[in-house]
Amino acid sequence: MFTSSILAMPGSDRPTPRILAGRDQADRNPGNAERPKWQVLSVVRHWANEDIDWFRKRFGKVEGERRFFGAFEPDSLELIPGNMLMGNGASALWQFALGNGTTTANSALGSGPTYYNNAQCNLYVGDGGISAGSGTVSVTNNSGSITFSSSQSGLTGKYLVVTGDSTNGIYTITGGSGTAWTISPVYGGSTAGTASWSTLTAETHSQTALIAGTNIAHQAMDSTFPSNSTTAQNNAITGATNASPIVLSMSAGDISTNDIVQVFEVNGNTNANGMFVANPASASSVTLLGSSGNASYTTGGICTKRTVMKFQATFGSTSANFAWWEWGIANGTGGNLVLLNRKVFNGGVKSGGTTSFQVGIGLG
Repeated sequence: MFTSSILAMPGSDRPTPRILAGRDQADRNPGNAERPKWQVLSVVRHWANEDIDWFRKRFGKVEGERRFFGAFEPDSLELIPGNMLMGNGASALWQFALGNGTTTANSALGSGPTYYNNAQCNLYVGDGGISAGSGTVSVTNNSGSITFSSSQSGLTGKYLVVTGDSTNGIYTITGGSGTAWTISPVYGGSTAGTASWSTLTAETHSQTALIAGTNIAHQAMDSTFPSNSTTAQNNAITGATNASPIVLSMSAGDISTNDIVQVFEVNGNTNANGMFVANPASASSVTLLGSSGNASYTTGGICTKRTVMKFQATFGSTSANFAWWEWGIANGTGGNLVLLNRKVFNGGVKSGGTTSFQVGIGLG
């Protein structure tokens, strides 16, 4: 709330408001306003030759998953930043905050949506409805310009995928016409003069389902998810290296290997702020995987698991064996399905084995 006084303009009896100087005016400075940001980080782990479903059938869901994750180290681990909160997902979150949720299975959004719990929540993956383009495309490393071999239309806003891109990049087509178009970010792969190409539909807030047609699958949450570490510590940070990756100086007492954490209020080396997968480097330090410093640390900082909600679902050897180009978290089924989010990414082609997908969601 701000305070104002009423003054008459010269030559007029019409009052005009004036904001008083002091604290109230300072509070209106955008630089002093808190701006929570929806943050999402995904961790994908692959076991090429193991099947979690055998463990689930042999020992039951809870014990089978515990034994599987305890017995095997993943063959690979991939970090995927970024996401888009769907309009229906945002509405569901507000409904829950207002106390309008329900434990009743598959309740419609307008009737008070079903709470996100282990029994109702699923992780969906799909092929994104990827569409092969006509002709070829010419692109150059570090360039935002692309040239098609034949005239194109209606590409603005779609994602471009170039066959053979060693970086597995996905690029937004920002504009153009005919054969000359632009992309963002700049192309990150090696020069390609005659590459084939495809497009994917980008995320929009109005989407209520994944774009995939037939190649779509969902998996129920693993036994201990969704979860939130309500008893997690607020670990005070005393340093953050200007390096790649960033190493935080702090007590690492409640941080375990591959925990998803939120980092707040680090000054100087501001790239340390955000959501990361963290690994203890010592009893008094933590490494933020995938991070890169941008300046010297000065003061402040908190690292905690408390502000992060985690979802995890693990697909066995016979499930979701197709190209993964999109994913989302959903509650309910059919017409009452509420899609919380959607993310387009290059997840490669699953062809057997086990793939575990963990998602951290927070505000920071």
